[in-house]
Amino acid sequence: MEFLKNIKNSIYNPEYYGNVLNKPFSYSLKYFLLFSFIIALLLTVHSSFSALPKIKSFLDIAGKKAVQYYPDELQITIKDGKASTNVNEPYFIKTPEDIKINNIENLVVIDTKNVFSVAEFENYKTLLLLTNDSLIYREQNNNKMTIQSLSQIPNYTLNKQVLLSLFNKISPYLKSAYPLFIIAMLLFFFSVLTFRLLYLLFAALLIWIIAKIKKIDIGYSKSYQLGLHLMTLAIIITQLMFLILPRVHIPFLFTIITLLMAIINLKAVSQPVVTPVSTNALPQ
Repeated sequence: MEFLKNIKNSIYNPEYYGNVLNKPFSYSLKYFLLFSFIIALLLTVHSSFSALPKIKSFLDIAGKKAVQYYPDELQITIKDGKASTNVNEPYFIKTPEDIKINNIENLVVIDTKNVFSVAEFENYKTLLLLTNDSLIYREQNNNKMTIQSLSQIPNYTLNKQVLLSLFNKISPYLKSAYPLFIIAMLLFFFSVLTFRLLYLLFAALLIWIIAKIKKIDIGYSKSYQLGLHLMTLAIIITQLMFLILPRVHIPFLFTIITLLMAIINLKAVSQPVVTPVSTNALPQ
């Protein structure tokens, strides 16, 4: 296959790079975009095998657990931006034993009778607090509190029957969400790889300098074009490291590999020779 041969040549083939200089920019751009798409597709396939079962398990369990943990007797009513319940308050929904969150004794505390205070929120040791007019929750990544006003929430009544009915309606659609996750992953990986087009705006300057040192007379635009091929090995190696050694980070590895490819592949690049036409050969 010609494209696979181009990948091989982009890794090492000085003669190939000499031919690239005579190709239009669109030739190299198409190569880079197709190469990036194939790498993104391979990354998506690999990630799908590990991620999709976890996503499926989470969606299946999360819905069932939410219904299971919701108290049978609790009914919450939101009307005109104000919350009320049918239970004695403060009302506590304890953190289940199978859910471990540091220093969080309660998943939810409902207290619509008292005025909110930060001290009281801390005393409740809860992940989420529902007050008369706000929903306060703790962000686990930075342990900050976020206050969400109920004024924008439409009038609604929540109880276990409503939650169960909602889960039963949503469940059939969860399977159709899996292809969307795959498409989202593919677009994410492809966008990360194509971001290298911006990176190359800088790297092309370094490629240009290397060409100058080797007395190869090419401009910035051609240096950029060559870079679309010179990044091939760097992309392969860094993506393999992402899969195999995700915690290992070597500073400037991508740039080092790209410039090394430039040093190796540009050493024998020859410029197209224009043979002067003798005036004697011209028709009289």
